Amino acid sequence: MKKTVAFISIYLCLLVLFSAGLFLLFTPEKTEVLSQDENRMLQGFPQFSLSSLLNGDYMDAFESYLSDRFPARQQLVRCSDSFMRLFGEKTVNTAELLAAEVEAPIDSSQGSAAFSDPALTPSPPSSPETQVSSLSSDSPDEKDIPSGSFRYINSDGSTTVIEQYSGETLSYLAGVLNQYRDCLPDDGTVSFINAPISDYGNPVVRWHTHAGWEYDIDEIMQELVKDGVIIYDATEILAPAMDNRNLFSTEDHHWHVIAAWYAFRDMISALGYHPTEFYEYDYMLRNSLQRGAYTPEQLQSMTLEDEDLLIQQINSPVKTWLITHLTERTPSDVYDFRYHGYTIYLGGSKGPYRLFETGYHTGRNAFIIGDSYSFCLIPYLFPYYDRVLQTDYRNAIYKTSEVGASARQYIEEYDISDVYIITCDGSPLDGPLFSWRLETFLNTDYGKGA
Repeated sequence: MKKTVAFISIYLCLLVLFSAGLFLLFTPEKTEVLSQDENRMLQGFPQFSLSSLLNGDYMDAFESYLSDRFPARQQLVRCSDSFMRLFGEKTVNTAELLAAEVEAPIDSSQGSAAFSDPALTPSPPSSPETQVSSLSSDSPDEKDIPSGSFRYINSDGSTTVIEQYSGETLSYLAGVLNQYRDCLPDDGTVSFINAPISDYGNPVVRWHTHAGWEYDIDEIMQELVKDGVIIYDATEILAPAMDNRNLFSTEDHHWHVIAAWYAFRDMISALGYHPTEFYEYDYMLRNSLQRGAYTPEQLQSMTLEDEDLLIQQINSPVKTWLITHLTERTPSDVYDFRYHGYTIYLGGSKGPYRLFETGYHTGRNAFIIGDSYSFCLIPYLFPYYDRVLQTDYRNAIYKTSEVGASARQYIEEYDISDVYIITCDGSPLDGPLFSWRLETFLNTDYGKGA
């Protein structure tokens, strides 16, 4: 009798597992889709071939498919994170793992994978016509340039290195920024910010496991760049808002729109403008878009959920275009309300270029190069520019076959006055974005047989 019961239990378990496997195999979406929470493409069901099976690629892709597509995956991850924090453990994430390193610099290239899938990005150019020197001719002499770092300040006053970059890396990047400055008019500016991801932000502003941050990269680089290039320290920018625990998301790696506003405020103030205050805008809420925008008075009297994203109400008649081959236009939308997560801001990456005709008449035009951290900041810039040109150099959106020109040519074509490079440290300063793409895309004419 006991053996019979044992066999029945085993068979029932096998049946449940088999049924769950069939459900997982045949129910989820089979095509590659965008995850709004993770800002990446989820693995599609792999196409079978004998060669891919034999070399192991098929099973690797199939394993990724199962990992990405099990039911309620995102909800289970959030639930697990909540329980970890409830019992005194912070989310097992990049920040906590790196904070455990004893005063050792991080290999930043390893941290970039979650934000820029190498499989989705163009490779560095290899032909003599397009290869840019590994060290820009505009780079300052790196002799005696100190390394720079981003560090936690611990409760006992000691520091823990989060990221560290050599003087050579900072010198090269400064030289590239100088090249962008040279493309602009005499009164043009280049503004650069590389902000903390939420894994580095929340331990300070939300969980208080660290007393603060230190960041000296801006001080080192500011000595290396030309007049009109401004390097920003996000930790200094956010210092006045340290009592706001909602600066960063707990769902993904992004900052929230209030943190983006602080960055906007400092950057636009440095250009001599009086910035629009945060609550001078009306905002829509992600979880109640059908109700329209709320006034500042309504929002300040409401108790908002931590992850109820605020989306700026744009009152000017902004027209949006996708741009290919320098001048070819396709109509697009400012926001894409089909998305529910962070991708609701500008609909995520689209392009290779987007042009926003703002409806204002200021006599100036802006060029934004940014990862996803730039998306919720860009609408704040609209009232200060006639046109805003935007691109994301990181991923497959920037198809060189569709770009049709160099970024230098785009700057000239659209009469750019100011360049903004707005990224997070998910795009490390020694990673692909800054180590070759920023310079390569500026100088390579992809209209010549690309």
